[in-house]
Amino acid sequence: MIPKIAVVTLLLLLAPTSLAHGGPHPLDSDPSFKDLPWAHRHLRSEHHIYNYDAGAFFTLHDYDSNGILTGDEFLKTYGIHPTSPDADKVIASLMKRIPHAVDREVTREEWMQWSRDGGELPDFGSGPGHHGDEEYEYEIHHFEEFHGDEPEGEEKLDHPEDIQHFRLHDLHQAALDREAELEKFAVNPANIPEKFRLP
Repeated sequence: MIPKIAVVTLLLLLAPTSLAHGGPHPLDSDPSFKDLPWAHRHLRSEHHIYNYDAGAFFTLHDYDSNGILTGDEFLKTYGIHPTSPDADKVIASLMKRIPHAVDREVTREEWMQWSRDGGELPDFGSGPGHHGDEEYEYEIHHFEEFHGDEPEGEEKLDHPEDIQHFRLHDLHQAALDREAELEKFAVNPANIPEKFRLP
């Protein structure tokens, strides 16, 4: 007979695994995570960096490596599309907070001084700031978390996120196959305007 303490211990050890999907993100269940400033939470959830460093934050988000954070780079960092209705308000709010920011731009020196003076990026309610493409976001937010230690094999990739991810791969491949098939024709009939087609 198995002692009750062994059963309870086993259940406690398996609970996080069984609650992995449909439950909160592991970082969300960490009470200290919610109390961190937005930039710290962003570095943890998006980059797996657990000790905030203003210089590293700047370098990671200066996407064109020109020594300047632009309004568009801030939007990308926050995961806000430039055409979003909130985009201009977000940039204006950031530029008001950072002294000497001119023309929607912040130099590395301005950023470092602002950070030393206690400046913190606000939370605009846009989440942790996804700024990668779909492949990157799937890898960092799902695959690494739920499949990183598993042996290779697609049969293990059966979560709803996996199925959706590979469905997008299939749709992309189907589009490439259609395009390759059309390339075989000297003239693509689908590109001929209706008024020029023969009856």
